[in-house]
Amino acid sequence: MTKSNRCIMGFLAIFSATSVFGAQGFITPTSLSMTITNLALIPVGAGTNSNNYNTLISTNTPFTVNRADTDFVASSLGKISIPAGRFSGISITYLSARSFKANGVKYTGMNGTAISNGNTVYSSGTDASLAGALTTTVGTATTLGNYSAGGSNTTSGSTTYFPNIICVGAGGVGCQSGDTILDPTTTSVGAYIMLDLYNVINVNADTGSASMVTPSYPYVVFGAPGAAIHLESVTAGTSASEITLLFDGSTNLMQVIAGSAASTVPAAFCGVSFYNNGVSNVTAVPSGVTISPSGAAIGTFNSTTGVAKWAIGSNFNSAGAVTTGNLLQAVGTTINLTCAADSDSSNITGYTYTGGAGTGGGSQSFTIARIVDPSNLFGVCNSSAAGYIAGSTPSGKTGGVCGSYP
Repeated sequence: MTKSNRCIMGFLAIFSATSVFGAQGFITPTSLSMTITNLALIPVGAGTNSNNYNTLISTNTPFTVNRADTDFVASSLGKISIPAGRFSGISITYLSARSFKANGVKYTGMNGTAISNGNTVYSSGTDASLAGALTTTVGTATTLGNYSAGGSNTTSGSTTYFPNIICVGAGGVGCQSGDTILDPTTTSVGAYIMLDLYNVINVNADTGSASMVTPSYPYVVFGAPGAAIHLESVTAGTSASEITLLFDGSTNLMQVIAGSAASTVPAAFCGVSFYNNGVSNVTAVPSGVTISPSGAAIGTFNSTTGVAKWAIGSNFNSAGAVTTGNLLQAVGTTINLTCAADSDSSNITGYTYTGGAGTGGGSQSFTIARIVDPSNLFGVCNSSAAGYIAGSTPSGKTGGVCGSYP
């Protein structure tokens, strides 16, 4: 397989818990629910005018991901049918507020006055933002609403622009040279909504409340189910850092979401704490790679070496680029993540972006905690791998899930 350059059209969010916020950490919920408001394909030539999009979902549609689901393909929406045509991207919008349930799940993070690292917690009441919403007292788990950033419930969304035009057509009818052709007569063609549950809920361990400090974004891949790799670095009771990488069905790196509960920002996060949207001032990209007109974080993944790189920063500055070790290894393997300054020759090549020299950080070891790969795109999570679960593996594929939730 060859190297794939890819824009990260999702969001890159990093949070460093400080004394202002108190002791922070994470849980993997029993279930997480949200509302999808719109899902649409972007035909070639449609530009940014949503009136020209091909709408797949246009009404408020509940979307729930369960801890018991074997992977992200098994969702309440399932696979969404795709019309014929040539498409340059896909757009999703949703309500920002979530609801979730925690029925005896493990807390990972800083020790607080109400909850400590390793405690088993339960949801109680109806409002996630209130003290005591998460408790170590055994009881009947309730559904907690009002889990959002700042208690708001606005419409949010993201747009993915494909590295190549995707053409859906029987026998390739209507497609052009250079298109990625999906033939619905021979291949199952659909859009898949992915959301990684692994330690996705932010917890205030001093109060037992939860608020969306590190956002959890659903992401859409098109044509074939993708894959997810979750990295974790934990010092018991002191810090916890979580990174989710999502890939499409062609192993392009699509989204990186990172969160850290620690007294200082991890070196691998480039020494900067920021909230949303990554580097917005990208000025040039390699041939064949498309940047969202609104600007987004950028990243690459080499499917031969297993190395991923992504640039980070905010709307006001750039802060270097993270480089991983080989991600294509068994669950439980430890790899190093390093941060290089923008000017470093080892940084992401082929892209030009401004906003300052960018601050190089250091390195930090992370463990490959979980791999979700139903189509066995990476060849490391299959029936011979330790901790393998078959999942909703597509017909003829040998992938699945490796590694369990905390």
